[in-house]
Amino acid sequence: MKIKYRSIEFFGVPGSGKSFLRKKIKTNLKLKGYKVFDAREIIVTFIGRYVPLKMSLKINLILFNLLLLVNIKTTLWNKSLNRICNIYKNNNLKKFNYYRKKISFLYNKNILINQSTKHIWLDELIIASMLFQKIRRDNENVIYFPDEGFLQRLMLLAFSKKKINLKLIKKYLKNKIFCDKIVYIYAPKNNIYEVNERRRLSKDRKSIDKKIIEKIIYLNKKIKKIISHKCINYKND
Repeated sequence: MKIKYRSIEFFGVPGSGKSFLRKKIKTNLKLKGYKVFDAREIIVTFIGRYVPLKMSLKINLILFNLLLLVNIKTTLWNKSLNRICNIYKNNNLKKFNYYRKKISFLYNKNILINQSTKHIWLDELIIASMLFQKIRRDNENVIYFPDEGFLQRLMLLAFSKKKINLKLIKKYLKNKIFCDKIVYIYAPKNNIYEVNERRRLSKDRKSIDKKIIEKIIYLNKKIKKIISHKCINYKND
């Protein structure tokens, strides 16, 4: 069975059910014979094909792949994986800078998240997207399904002290950097409040307060309106 959309991206408020639905879809796609990867999995699985590496880094990459088999994901915080990504980045600097230019103007210094963390998140998405463009040509059964893609990373703006600039968001959304299919996942507001409160109490996942939730809901409505012709809506109730 051929699939029309080779890359899929969810966006929505944390607590709306994106991870739950994504897990279900990922399982179904795998049962149909597809190989489904998020951003980090794409990097760990495929980057070794496109970078010249010293033996020590090759061994580390083999280790990271073995960890993926038991669903343990390394992150770009890992120094050796970060070094591998930097080699790839430097070998493809023109294209990397092309992506970076298309997104970096939007993420200002007022966002209440560590600058180095923010750059790692965005660099990871850029590298994963670049790799997928190479992979998709020769691997028809590979699907890219990032856990948080370029659209969901827009939610960082809700953590900004500044007012959300819709003109800049429109400029960002005109970029051809997004997945083939975009799905807006939404849920009743009270459900979202409850999920985040449970997360806060259990401390098993990061939660956000009501003020940030309201800013993200506002941001989602604006995004959905701007790209209404590109995305579908799914109510998770």
